[in-house]
Amino acid sequence: MKRLIRLTRRLRGQPGYTWPINYLTGGITPPLHKEPALAQPILVAPLPSELVLPLQAYRGDDYKACVTVGSLVQKGQVVANTEGLNLHAPTSGTITAIVKRPVAHPSGLHGLSLVLTPDGLDQWHQAVIESHCDDYHSQSPDQLIDMIRRAGITGLGGAGFPVGRKLALAQTTGVETLIINAVECEPYIAADEALLQERAEQVVIGIQILQHILKPRKCLVAIEDSKPIAITHLLDALTDTQIEPVFIPTRYPSGSEKQLIRILTGKELAQGQLPAQIGVHCQNVGSAYAIYHAIILGQPLVSRISTVTGSATQQPRNVELLLGTPASEAIALCTDKPLSLGDSLVFGGPLMGVQIHDDKTPVMQTTNCILASKAETFAAEEEKDCIRCGFCAQACPAKLLPQQLLVACQTEQHDKAEALGLNDCIQCGACNYVCPSKIPLVQYYRAEKAHLIQRQKKHARARYWQQRFEFHQERVSTEKATALDRRSRALRIRAKAPQTAVTTDLHNDVIATAVAATDTPVDIMSAEQAKSDIQAALQRAREKKAKRQSLAAAKPQQNGDDQ
Repeated sequence: MKRLIRLTRRLRGQPGYTWPINYLTGGITPPLHKEPALAQPILVAPLPSELVLPLQAYRGDDYKACVTVGSLVQKGQVVANTEGLNLHAPTSGTITAIVKRPVAHPSGLHGLSLVLTPDGLDQWHQAVIESHCDDYHSQSPDQLIDMIRRAGITGLGGAGFPVGRKLALAQTTGVETLIINAVECEPYIAADEALLQERAEQVVIGIQILQHILKPRKCLVAIEDSKPIAITHLLDALTDTQIEPVFIPTRYPSGSEKQLIRILTGKELAQGQLPAQIGVHCQNVGSAYAIYHAIILGQPLVSRISTVTGSATQQPRNVELLLGTPASEAIALCTDKPLSLGDSLVFGGPLMGVQIHDDKTPVMQTTNCILASKAETFAAEEEKDCIRCGFCAQACPAKLLPQQLLVACQTEQHDKAEALGLNDCIQCGACNYVCPSKIPLVQYYRAEKAHLIQRQKKHARARYWQQRFEFHQERVSTEKATALDRRSRALRIRAKAPQTAVTTDLHNDVIATAVAATDTPVDIMSAEQAKSDIQAALQRAREKKAKRQSLAAAKPQQNGDDQ
């Protein structure tokens, strides 16, 4: 540790060492516990026994499967898609089932998933082999964005927003500052730091591809100053580039998008505002590495680097896992002992992670850490009453009032919770960390956000059916007006036609038939043509009536012959 401190101080004296404009408001400084996972190089995991690919995309969207049970697939082949975002087979094998399996979600519910059994060949699909691009400068930004979209790349920092969609939005609004986020401030997570230590050159190429697409005026790589080894490799890779490194003081959650934008640019994101609307675009270093693979090598997103750590592992380390790898098989790479019944399993860090209740839950694009802890490590403490200490308000990086939000959530004052800025909460868990009463504030906020989302969906459905009803009413009114117009036309024709000896009902039927049979406006219809049409219709009516009478007279005679 002393050596790392000396190296950090030496780096601060180098030319080009840039400090941020602003410091993080609020936040906490918990113990990091990252050294054990960084002690060894990244391990490329062997093929698991099966791969489970959930068909849930970003924010509840569902992939549509392109394969069926029994389909033979190759590595990189598209197996599902939604709105231009593809899901690829992580290896070659057979689709053995399309069933519900556990997914990484706070609800603990199961989701529809593709189950892929590897064949051990790990053979790439031919379309992937032929899709690489040696010189990305020869491609237009739209072509590169389309390649990224087809590669199925989503944000690997935790949010999981589709990168292609995000780039297309930024391209239309214009980008002044491109920010590459290497600020991995949550305890235990060290995947991005390990990536920069071993593969910084590929990351920088991915950043240069983003520069070619967006053409920003400034490109910044933000990294914490407590990562001297990663900084050294990053500075070597940034030689002769127009990319500027910025070193962030180590404080959680400075890696959150809103907070990082404020630290680097001084700009504040309003509620519901996107970074592209203020000329800023953020990407994670893992996403830049995936872009390098997609453009230069033509390989879609089929794997990611995750930190497998925790007190339940014997040798924590960073592992490159295929998407869909069950958590149990990832943990088995770092320990010989399976998880006990009371052990805790979290996807993500201890502050923002999702509690997992089944060790068969698969690794997804957003799984940057698998935290397996013994039961006594994170033992749940009894929740006590709030003592109004105000520590949560001091620690909140979003400048909210967590205690008032808690009261609004507990009393189901949904409008008040929304007015207090609940949607601005990034669920970082800083308030949970400092709360002396051990109140799970973030859990209350998550539940309230879920309620607000359901209420918005309910209101949207109500508006939809209201519009349907209004359209129905308008259509009925239009049909009534059309019927009245036809009736008035028929009356005008009747007024112009000569009187005949037929009955009134028959005459009205004939007039309606004549009106429906002609498309000529009444105003330009000649009297002779109208008279001729009416006489012809009357003649046809007389013939039909005579035919019916003859048939009615023939039936009694036939019945008498039968007797």
